[in-house]
Amino acid sequence: MLHLLLNRRNVTFMYLIACIFIAALVDANLINKYHWEFAGWNGGGCFPYIEFDHHIKGRVYLTSDVAGILRSDDGGDHWRFITKGLNDKVDNLNVPTLAIAPSDSNVLYAGTAGGLFVSKNAGELWEPCDLNKEIFFARPLSYRSIAINRRDPYSICIGTSKGAVFCSKDAGKTWHILGDKKNPFSSDKGITAAIFTDRGDLLVSSVNGIARYSFVDKSWSNPQPGLINVFDMSTSLQTVTGKRQKIYIAAQNTLLSSSDDGKTWSKIYELPGKGIIIRIDIPDYSKAMGLVWEDYWGGYRGGVIVSHNIGKSWQNSDNSMNPDYKSNPTWVWQYIGGRTNSVKFNPFNQSAIFRTDWWAAWRSDNGGITWQEKTLGAPNTCGTQVTVDDQGYVYAAEMDAGLQVSKDGGKSYSSLFPTKSFDNDVSGHVWRVGVFGNGRNIIATSSPWHRNLNQVMLSTNGGKSFEIIRNGLPSFRPRKNTTWPEGLPRALAIDPKDPMTVYLGIDGDDGGGLFVSKDGGRHWAYSSSQPEEKRIYSALVVDPTDSDRIIWGACGHKGGLYLTRNRGKTWEKIPDIKKTCIFDAAISSKGIMYAVGVIEGGTGKKPVFYSSEDHGKSWRLLKDFIGRGGISIASDPRIDKRVAVSVWQATAGSDGKIFLSNDAGISWSDITGDLPDGLGAKSLVFSKNGEYLYISRYAGTIYRMKL
Repeated sequence: MLHLLLNRRNVTFMYLIACIFIAALVDANLINKYHWEFAGWNGGGCFPYIEFDHHIKGRVYLTSDVAGILRSDDGGDHWRFITKGLNDKVDNLNVPTLAIAPSDSNVLYAGTAGGLFVSKNAGELWEPCDLNKEIFFARPLSYRSIAINRRDPYSICIGTSKGAVFCSKDAGKTWHILGDKKNPFSSDKGITAAIFTDRGDLLVSSVNGIARYSFVDKSWSNPQPGLINVFDMSTSLQTVTGKRQKIYIAAQNTLLSSSDDGKTWSKIYELPGKGIIIRIDIPDYSKAMGLVWEDYWGGYRGGVIVSHNIGKSWQNSDNSMNPDYKSNPTWVWQYIGGRTNSVKFNPFNQSAIFRTDWWAAWRSDNGGITWQEKTLGAPNTCGTQVTVDDQGYVYAAEMDAGLQVSKDGGKSYSSLFPTKSFDNDVSGHVWRVGVFGNGRNIIATSSPWHRNLNQVMLSTNGGKSFEIIRNGLPSFRPRKNTTWPEGLPRALAIDPKDPMTVYLGIDGDDGGGLFVSKDGGRHWAYSSSQPEEKRIYSALVVDPTDSDRIIWGACGHKGGLYLTRNRGKTWEKIPDIKKTCIFDAAISSKGIMYAVGVIEGGTGKKPVFYSSEDHGKSWRLLKDFIGRGGISIASDPRIDKRVAVSVWQATAGSDGKIFLSNDAGISWSDITGDLPDGLGAKSLVFSKNGEYLYISRYAGTIYRMKL
């Protein structure tokens, strides 16, 4: 009897193993079936932090303020995303700091704007370790604010962006404060750095100075009264002190060191001029030192200085910066160098140094004399739209980075605008782009960084030059009933039958609404009749079978879908679509109408898909997708019933999935495949020949899949 029971258990066990194996095989086959290739460009955003693994040669970690965390295993020559587990919300991919456990480099902690996360497998999977939701980090202040015990990878203390200090002995499952004092400086100014000393004390710093916690006395103290603006602290083992730790701090414009656990301090270097030292790196058993400085008054002036003789002399390290123009086309206008976020020496080769700034990561292999951009595999821009014209040219509109074009399917890009250095009237965000006339006419909507207005950028010569168009548009950005704090021109529609007629949507009750151009975007007029709700995102489309029919989708109190059958003279709200925030819309080549959005009210906010096959007379809810967040759509111009959607991150809960339907939305396939983990695609488009589906990711630029 026992023999039979054991046999049954063995059979059951083997059956379960077989099921798991088959499920894994099926999942792998699905990933292989839906393969995405990178079709964008690299760099182009803020990289707050970089860190070397001191145990594994060639392994480096790089953080982004929009795209999460990247890892390189070849010293920074190539990068890949390691964001699995961080995609709960946008803030989790804003990563000001990262720390590697000294005793086990598989254990990492990531300090994000959304909380603290831990990985126990070198970044392949992240888990939240702040269940009380009190721990947050902010760039650029929260630079080195995670301290890990040298012997125990799960014993940590952290400083938050609000000036609090918490400690945990179990990798963040439980937390406690020290000495019954949550904020050691009695201030909400963020903690800039946290380190453990040789004798086991905790030092934390902020703009208010330094505070020390003694685990023996169980009390806080100020070891160096009078210090202010301490932006970084670091420790180093020096040959001159044997195994004893030396502590370094960057205080205002001075680098100080202590060989007695912070009891006394000596000045190593004072920065000349009106600058401050914000970052330091001093490797163990080395004579090398690196400092990051920036202008005291702010702005983007700054750089790196290095010493190779323990601070006896220093050299400017900013004279030879070599961008990768092929990988990052924005260097034709972007300032090279300047304000820097971090500097780190390679522990295996101290002639190799990394630095990061607000646009790229750089490596020097000769001690800081020359620098090469190293951002291959590290795309770091927020995409807003991707479109493909009749020639197959790919246009990428992005926040901060302007408008790029690729004439080879995404293998290489050039900047359409800006093109010649920083320009207050041009540099900034681009939201939508439309192309007609076989690529000669290009219309893009723009919001410059340093101008409080929205505008159109117009080219009539294939992008060789652009005009700034503001005629008929508001001279300010709306602020009432807007999706973001300001109304932005995120909706653009060109009449397929009469491309000189263009429609533009700006959200906001105080100046926003529908604008119309009858001359290809050169002049604009506020439409005499407006949809009842003006809180539009990007849902604006003209029916290719009948120019009289236009769709306008909106969010807000009166949100939903609006339809005009007379080119905007009158509007009707679709009664079949209720309590839904419409994000995007599309109309097929034969007139099938689609609208996507989220059902408002309650806690669900499910992404939903609506369809109408009778020119908008009646609508059906065909699909609600798993997750929460925004949703975008594209209709294949060649295959009438083929449609793709992306569920993307709005506030929380998106898995960043891409779906494809070949029957106008009745059935769907998950085609996310081998896309890197992320927050989804803000925009999708089919190439005109139907060969490719292109996506512009929320963060991480352009990918494409062959259909």
